[in-house]
Amino acid sequence: MSKKSRGPNFCASEKGILIELILKYKDVVENKKTDAVTIAHKNEGWKVLAEEFNSLCSFNVRNTDQLRTCWDNLKRTTRKDKAATKKEIFLTGGGRPNHLPPGPLQEQVEILLGPTLDGLANEFDSDGQFQESVTASNKVKEDSAEILPTIVLLDAVPGYSTVVIMNILASSLWPLINV
Repeated sequence: MSKKSRGPNFCASEKGILIELILKYKDVVENKKTDAVTIAHKNEGWKVLAEEFNSLCSFNVRNTDQLRTCWDNLKRTTRKDKAATKKEIFLTGGGRPNHLPPGPLQEQVEILLGPTLDGLANEFDSDGQFQESVTASNKVKEDSAEILPTIVLLDAVPGYSTVVIMNILASSLWPLINV
């Protein structure tokens, strides 16, 4: 067995090209089936993707194993960051959130992963509220946002109400309107 030699790191433009090609060949590359015919079809798809990647990218010549590893690492880091963001949302203590907003490459990977990134909805799980907020935030991204002034009453002390005027996206009110 020959030892693999380490190649140069992928730069952001190479990752962007890879993500665009994954989007183009998503049905072949991200197929969940594991039978012999599908695996052969996936390997052929990765070869075509590698040829197209090398024709578009003038930096380094990459083989299919390097591209697969890069794609797996992108998926892994996206899932890890999404889990850290979810954990950060449920922490108490106030203050500024520690998580950074996702970059443009990570947002594209999130779109490609789709529902496999968020997991299955479970009405009996305590994360149900988080799933609803994720669904609402995804809907806000898809829809054109209209901002409405809204009055919110906060009952911090019994008998006293604090009035707060906020600007809320109209599309984030859809769960309240449909109920």
